[in-house]
Amino acid sequence: MAKSPQGVSRYWFVEPSDLETRLSQDYHEATKTSEFLFSFGAEDPKRSPAMMEIINAVAGKSKNYGYFPRINLTPATWENLDTPIGTLIKSRRTNRKLLEKPITLEELSTLLVYGAGINGAIGIGENTSRDGRTYPSGGGLYPLEIYPIILNVEGVEEGVYHFDVRNQCINCLESGDVRTKVKEAYLGEKMLEKAAVCFFVTAIFKRTSFKYGERAYRLVNIEAGHLIHNVMYVGQALGLSIIPINGFFDRRLEKLINVDGIEESILYTAIGGCV
Repeated sequence: MAKSPQGVSRYWFVEPSDLETRLSQDYHEATKTSEFLFSFGAEDPKRSPAMMEIINAVAGKSKNYGYFPRINLTPATWENLDTPIGTLIKSRRTNRKLLEKPITLEELSTLLVYGAGINGAIGIGENTSRDGRTYPSGGGLYPLEIYPIILNVEGVEEGVYHFDVRNQCINCLESGDVRTKVKEAYLGEKMLEKAAVCFFVTAIFKRTSFKYGERAYRLVNIEAGHLIHNVMYVGQALGLSIIPINGFFDRRLEKLINVDGIEESILYTAIGGCV
């Protein structure tokens, strides 16, 4: 928080203790982009041939659990999502009154493929392109992974899954009753008693930090917000409710999906179901 020349905040709601240096403030200041970091007229190191070679090798990569049981995803046609964007924005509300009923595999497919899937190519030079997705990503690097937790989806066994964005499928990492474990990790969230699916969004930080350094942490968090927001709008168009939740015990969710919490860590989650 910036101080006035007298050392007093300009904002009435800021207490003196709020002006003490905090880790988040230090981090935010340290990751600001400054003109003093660049030599004007020199080649941008982020676009050097060597860096572009690395970017092309890394960008858009995703984890592959092809050796686990696979369920192919078949979304509805784009034409079925014909609600005008103005209507979606005007009527956007988080509906927490979920019904205890399943969603369909087609609805799950539509949420994943249209909310976070591949939607064409990004041109990155003459005769060169790579996959682009339905949400924006810093540098087009796409460091996020999505783990759908299936609780009540028609024809799909309950359990922990991973979304394979390139092969448009989900792989079952662990089957069985996981609702109790998830509920405990969400501090006993009541909505999980009726939720049909959870979406855990993680980041593999090195996919972005090799290019953007410490600023990458800002970018991956922003990107997670873009992704969940996309899924929320797709859900709204389907008549479902997708509810973003950030009140959870990180390590419990990371243990459930078997990630280390360091190189890959959970950032954001949402739960969804019928209303």
